[in-house]
Amino acid sequence: GVGAEPMGIKYIPDGKGRILESRAPRMQEVMSRETAYLLTSMLEDVVRYGTGQRAKALGRPVAGKTGTTNNYMDAWFVGFSPHVAAGIWVGYDDNRSLGNKETGARAASPIWVAFMQEALKEQPADGFPAPDGIVYTAVDPKTGLLASPEVGEEVREIFRKGHEPRGYTSPAERARLAERAAAELARAAAKPSRPAAPGSPTDSD
Repeated sequence: GVGAEPMGIKYIPDGKGRILESRAPRMQEVMSRETAYLLTSMLEDVVRYGTGQRAKALGRPVAGKTGTTNNYMDAWFVGFSPHVAAGIWVGYDDNRSLGNKETGARAASPIWVAFMQEALKEQPADGFPAPDGIVYTAVDPKTGLLASPEVGEEVREIFRKGHEPRGYTSPAERARLAERAAAELARAAAKPSRPAAPGSPTDSD
């Protein structure tokens, strides 16, 4: 949850290696450790299950997010481990398109992975440490409420202590939600599909 002010020059040595001038970034807390951990967990899931899956090639805990602008003019991947943070941008200075389907996942994340393979060579493959104010709770993936034995399906989710769900899902509630989801899918299938706008990024950016 700590932010660092960006700076272009860290130190200036002379010809003999003596440091003539040095600077340290100014640091300040911008969010709580618990909130930072929750956001990091979400970005880890981007790598595990989403558009950042190429980063799984590193074989260590990392988090990140892809990005793609309209007309494929810019492709991004910004990610971090517990030790190193890095961002990759791919694009032209004159705002030309990179080409069809040149998304953040396709154009930027492979460069990020190649850089991080070298940058993390000497770093331990640590996970992101959870602060004391985080709790792990088994929840019903259909409702987000606490999982109950009657439901028979659960996933482990993380919460800030005091904000975890309190109630349980009943079988009747799950059946009602399933009926509503089926009705919404049927309505969506009955609607004529609209073509995507030219140059719009896809959901695989």
